[in-house]
Amino acid sequence: MLAVACDDAASPPAATAPPPSDAAALAPEGGPLGSSPTPSDGGADVALGVQFLNLRVEEVGSRRAVVRFDTSVPTTCEVLWGLTAASLDRAASDPDMDPANPYALAHEVPLEDLPPATPIAFRAKATTPGGETFLSELRTFTTAAAAPGEPAWVNVGDLASGASIAAVSSNFGNTGPEGSFGANNAIDGMMATEWSSQGEGNAASLTVDLGANKTLVGFGFRSRKMSDGTSIIKALKLTFDGAAQAGPYLTPDPDNFYKFAFKAPQGARLVKLEAVDTTGGNTGIKEFQLFATP
Repeated sequence: MLAVACDDAASPPAATAPPPSDAAALAPEGGPLGSSPTPSDGGADVALGVQFLNLRVEEVGSRRAVVRFDTSVPTTCEVLWGLTAASLDRAASDPDMDPANPYALAHEVPLEDLPPATPIAFRAKATTPGGETFLSELRTFTTAAAAPGEPAWVNVGDLASGASIAAVSSNFGNTGPEGSFGANNAIDGMMATEWSSQGEGNAASLTVDLGANKTLVGFGFRSRKMSDGTSIIKALKLTFDGAAQAGPYLTPDPDNFYKFAFKAPQGARLVKLEAVDTTGGNTGIKEFQLFATP
């Protein structure tokens, strides 16, 4: 992605091109990013890196599947996936991962809103407490055919659907939500635009008004980022109509668009997103989507 470096005192860069394929940055199978490969079949010495054990796909349906695996040492839990091996441009993580201690040996990642009857390529992704990131071997599976009349997820939280920004912690440059880095950019359906707060860090938040009460089944999120590593929302929580809460959800990689399913459908008109853990600075959002079924 083309970006212009700046500090908190300067205007944050607007994305001017779609992000490059994550496949361009993939490490060799089982190896840490930017390092020599480490086998992922459990046959190598643990000191060489992380081994991915018993990597499998279960509960495969037409729009959902669950990736499960173990790691030889405690790590975080993510899956990068896409429609081709060269474009693993989507991500999911374990919604039950503890933000205070996300490292475990057993991992479970639901993949949501998949296209029916379609091959899916994926790699498991694991980060150690020391910050080394490892990727598993590439795997594929095919989703089942959709049943007659089976509903798909639909984004009801974008401007085109009648949603609007009801409140926001701040907009960069102290503009309104319609400004160059205003909060409208978080719900416009485009990854090439982004909302930036005015240096809010962990205090960043926005509230989406859906225009009417909707029954929500999940959401999607991608953070903005700066070239110096700031402005990333690494974990967030949601509040529905000022009462029910969900999360925290971990969203550590700003190059990926995360999708999460709620444990049960949630009725709401107002949905507030709040940062829980960030890298500070002009935190913000490239895209925030709220899903319902037709």
